[in-house]
Amino acid sequence: MMLKTDSIAVLKKQIDSLNKVVSDYHSSQSWFKFNEAPVQAASIVALITLVTVLLGFIFKDYWIPHWTENRNKRKEGERLFALYKTNLFWAACTFNFRIKEIYSTRSHYLWTIGSPHTFYDYKYKSSVFRLCVLFGWIRAFKLLQSKMSINKGDEIDECIKSLESAFADGQQIEMYMAKTILDIAKVDTSKLKPGVIEKLSVEIDHLIFKGLESSQKKYLAEAPTDIQEKFIDDLTAQLRELKIQCSELFALKSSIIDVVSIKLGLIYRDWQQAIGDMMLLKEESNYTTISFRAFEEFWDSPDSPEKKWLIRAEVMFGNLNMTLDQQQDSRVKQLEVIYERGYQLLKTLYNSQTDTRPISKPDFDKITSTIK
Repeated sequence: MMLKTDSIAVLKKQIDSLNKVVSDYHSSQSWFKFNEAPVQAASIVALITLVTVLLGFIFKDYWIPHWTENRNKRKEGERLFALYKTNLFWAACTFNFRIKEIYSTRSHYLWTIGSPHTFYDYKYKSSVFRLCVLFGWIRAFKLLQSKMSINKGDEIDECIKSLESAFADGQQIEMYMAKTILDIAKVDTSKLKPGVIEKLSVEIDHLIFKGLESSQKKYLAEAPTDIQEKFIDDLTAQLRELKIQCSELFALKSSIIDVVSIKLGLIYRDWQQAIGDMMLLKEESNYTTISFRAFEEFWDSPDSPEKKWLIRAEVMFGNLNMTLDQQQDSRVKQLEVIYERGYQLLKTLYNSQTDTRPISKPDFDKITSTIK
């Protein structure tokens, strides 16, 4: 740490004064002269002055500037948190509002992509837009999190991770398919060893991928008959390997193919981050998201690099029919989970800093915790 010029000058003066006292003592012929009142008084005055100067330096030249700097950083961190918390809150709130609307009105404007009906076209695009904006504010929050002074930071992190998982993880779908196939094949799952269903779910996923790769189709239900039969053959062999006794699967082929052709709406974590990056604009040290106008320009430009990420976000809503059950479209159940985890994020953000709440308590209490 550096001493200021005026502090150095005063300190030097006091050191010189002490040096003089010591010099006088050494030049004296008698030890007892040091005990004389004038010498003691001079020593005490010099020592007190020296200590005063040192304390003054510590407080004025180091502690106070350091405290001021930390206070300013804390205030800036609180400002950043209040700003990005509010933006993230509204992004999650408007997205949850839209998927609740989709759930309750049965998603009719999502059934045909690119509808010529102007209102339906807008509702479809704005649904994808709200999803992308949510990814954008999650990304911005993470980018600046190290500079924020965050209340309930760990809880907010867990809520964000949980929400990202609802968009990205296919494990619950794999388990659903495995359990449904075992049910169709009349297998008593209570008699299976621990971990067998989990292993089967992974193997089923591999067999589905193998069949889709061979047929170049999106779903096994669209694949040629020989590919479907090969899948049933391989599935039978896998069940034997796991020592699972069941009914003859070829007689159940149609039902099993329907189960493994379930529609998915997975947006993987790295995709979420990339979509978030696409949606952000940096203005000096702060972020904002692109407008709906800019978003629609990306949408209408098939050759733009952004179009790829919009297509990946679109899987959540493309031809989503809420009148179907989960056996036909996993997104029906997935939206319920996303809404509930989005609500938990809203609740944690709302309670994290009570002096900067984005809406009143009565208005927040009107938000339901589940989509139903």
